[in-house]
Amino acid sequence: MSDSSGVPSSAFLDSLVSNTRLAPDTWYLIAAAASVTLGMGDTWVPAIYAHAVAPLGPAPAETTPSPPVFEEDPLPRRKVVRRLKEAITKGAIILGVPRAISASIALKDALEPGDKDDSFVREGYELDGKTEQRGHEALHRIYRDQMPLVGDDRKEMRDVEWYSYNVIYGVFMAPISDTDSRAPLSLRETEMVVLSCLVALRAKLEIKWHLRGNLWAGVTEEEVEAVQCAVEEVAKECVGLDVRTGMPRVQDIVKILNEQEAQKAVEKND
Repeated sequence: MSDSSGVPSSAFLDSLVSNTRLAPDTWYLIAAAASVTLGMGDTWVPAIYAHAVAPLGPAPAETTPSPPVFEEDPLPRRKVVRRLKEAITKGAIILGVPRAISASIALKDALEPGDKDDSFVREGYELDGKTEQRGHEALHRIYRDQMPLVGDDRKEMRDVEWYSYNVIYGVFMAPISDTDSRAPLSLRETEMVVLSCLVALRAKLEIKWHLRGNLWAGVTEEEVEAVQCAVEEVAKECVGLDVRTGMPRVQDIVKILNEQEAQKAVEKND
């Protein structure tokens, strides 16, 4: 259990580390995204950082510049920091900017000197045509032909469409390592972070979208279920909140997708 100061126990964090159903090096992204969403980032994120870098040995004694290209960073501990920072940044648009800023400051203040990171993933980003294009490409990778805003809904929700393309996906969810060497998270990992935030929020509709989005981003059904279960455990440990009851599960989405594919096959053969 978390102690009276709201810091997660080492035993609880160990249980996330040892969860073999989670993809390697994703436990701390999931825990950070969920705990910041739940308003406990100030205490949880520094503890998550310390636990994640502990097996990697001591930090360098001095601060050194971070290379722009993520994979070229020679410091394994700082790579963890960069990934945590990006998870918080991507989650900010979902969980709320004030909580993301507080968690980012808490992480910065907790860093050992040699772990300090000055990389800037979004250098040169502006609200221009390129931003909208990035957002359009990212949205369609996640939603494919099942975009939520189509037809008449699109006409009446142009504000939502604008910030979805230009802000949520064009700035916050971009970039990803699949297309940008500066990015420390892949599309798969980005979707895990998004789902972690949404499950912690009990955002039922969006959970459905991103259970599907995780599958389409290449996360296996077992991994998706493991992410959702891990967030449920964090929520219970963190603030005693039930984020499981009444929420959709990945098996529900798989059933729907299979039914849709079967229907398409029937229509093709008619």
